[in-house]
Amino acid sequence: MKIKRYSDEDIFNAILTNDKDVLFFLYKHNFDKLLQLIKLGGGNEKDAEDAFHDALLIVFLKIRAKSLILTCSIHTYILAVAKLCWKKQINRNSINFSNLGENVDFMSEELKYDEDHFKIERRNLYLKHLEELPADCKRLIKFIIEGFSLEEITKLMPFNSIEFTKTKRFRCKVMLIKKIQNDPQYNELKNERSGATDSLPRW
Repeated sequence: MKIKRYSDEDIFNAILTNDKDVLFFLYKHNFDKLLQLIKLGGGNEKDAEDAFHDALLIVFLKIRAKSLILTCSIHTYILAVAKLCWKKQINRNSINFSNLGENVDFMSEELKYDEDHFKIERRNLYLKHLEELPADCKRLIKFIIEGFSLEEITKLMPFNSIEFTKTKRFRCKVMLIKKIQNDPQYNELKNERSGATDSLPRW
């Protein structure tokens, strides 16, 4: 069956709206190329899927921030970002990267990859430990992230008073921050971005 083709603008909109048909086209058009490259570097299909997912998330954030300026097709861009995601993981795990060959162009300067990937890894670390919190803390924090007021949260949880909600918020935040700071990846990110400001959510 012939796969319908889409323009870059169609793909931009699909990434923002999670249009499954267009995202399937994007996957079919690019994933095999990425998988072949990653297998040459000693990786596997899961590594390729993770790299492709991270690349889509980076592109989503750049499109939403209206900071994505393409000098190539969206397919070339996503594949290059995915390659960079894989390179980052390889470097972290001390895998020999030379097997990927001389024809791999990572477009580091043009894509401004490091900043974007750092944001994605920071976000993933935060979400990982958020999901590990006790159910009441996780629910409270998600309400705050979604923009509910303290008064609304007090009724939804339900808690006895707004003051109790404030106290609970503080305790949950401290618990989350401690879990993040005790994660070995937290120090890796700090070392990668020494001098960067603390980016834990301000709630």
